[in-house]
This record gives sequence, C-alpha cells and structure tokens, in this order.
Amino acid sequence: MTTPDFAAAFADTRAFVERGIADLCARRPEGTPERLMESMAYSLTAGGKRLRPVLTVQAAALFGIPAVKGVEFGLGFEAACRPGSQVHDPIGYEEGIGFTRASNNAGGLEGGMTNGQPLVIALAMKPIPTLRSPLRTVDLVTHEPREASRERSDVCAVPACGVVAEAEVALVLADAYCRRFGDANMDDLMHALDAYRRRIAGA
Repeated sequence: MTTPDFAAAFADTRAFVERGIADLCARRPEGTPERLMESMAYSLTAGGKRLRPVLTVQAAALFGIPAVKGVEFGLGFEAACRPGSQVHDPIGYEEGIGFTRASNNAGGLEGGMTNGQPLVIALAMKPIPTLRSPLRTVDLVTHEPREASRERSDVCAVPACGVVAEAEVALVLADAYCRRFGDANMDDLMHALDAYRRRIAGA
C-alpha cells in the first residue's frame, strides 16, 4: 500500500490558492489601492436619514468576523493622506439617470448614508496564528519559556472570509431595506421601493 504524500499535496494546494489570490489582486480595477480582500455590493438605492445607520452597523458586523482587524469604506485610511481635491467625488447630472458622481472614493457612503454608488468595503485580516516557525511562549504550569506548538490546519483563510464578509454585507443591506420599506411582505416592499425611486427621481 502506497503512503500518501501529504506534504506534496499540501504544497500543491497552497500553490493553487496563492495563484488564485494573485490573479484576483492583479485584476482589481486600475487605481484601486491594494486590498487583501474586498467585498462589493452594487446598485444601492440613494439613502435618507433612515438608512443613516448603515455605516455603523456594517462596520460592526464586519468587525464581528474573527480575524478581521480593519474595515475601510472607499478610500478608507488613504483618504487621510490625500488633499480634499483627491478625495471628494465630483457631482454631475445625466438625463435619464439623475445625479451622478465621476468617482467613488466615498465607497457608496456619505455621512453614513448610501448615495446610490457601489458600496465598496475592504477588510484587513490577520494571518492564521499557528506558524511553521513558532513564536516564543510560556508554559502555563511551569511558567518556563518554550516554543508554541507547531500545527497547521490550512494555509490561507482569506477566501473563506470573503464568503462570510459578502454574507454579512448582504444581511446588513437587507435589514436596512426592510427597516426603510417594510418587512411584512416582499411585494409590499418592492412597491414601496418603486414609489421611493420615482419620488427621488422627480426631486
């Protein structure tokens, strides 16, 4: 009976995942800051004061994902390093569309409200804590210094975190729509949404 070569299998899997991540990073939109992982939800309705908590609720939900250490909307922290002329999104108007923006540095949120642009959220995720080259630690009983245990269950959790993040974004947006347009019946919600869109289109 041939013994499986687990080391080679893990190496192949790691290489496959790393190639996939590299490919995704290479295909990000031109000019977009590098991100480890980015979730996007398109075609949001322009907001109002009842959608105002979206920014806070969304950030709190994403911070609730284990290993997430940072959340950015649009330019995020990069906005603090640019002058205002390179941060704020110019406003325009197009017949048949209405008010538009030439860029989306705000990431679809202004003043905590959705503005009709794509919602762009980037997360920073910490590395998996178990290492092949273990860090120093202390024995819980003897208090003597020692090395942390060597173990590895997987090599990269970013793809899995992406799935969780997209679900979190969808849940928060669905909740915001239900609070704004009602949650008793889907047909009623869609009618209320259509009426809202017609009203703001005529504003």
